[in-house]
Amino acid sequence: HSASISVKLMQEMAGATVIGPILTGVDKPIQILPTVSSVNDIMNMAVLAASKVG
Repeated sequence: HSASISVKLMQEMAGATVIGPILTGVDKPIQILPTVSSVNDIMNMAVLAASKVG
């Protein structure tokens, strides 16, 4: 829970863009988005996925 609190603090206080969660250690990049994701969240994850292809 402390990681979640820290992320929320960064978003609110520093105006940071948080991207994730990202699963690592697999053959292909995997991004998981909640069903309530905004268009901005979807675009960020799509760009991240595209950058990892190849």
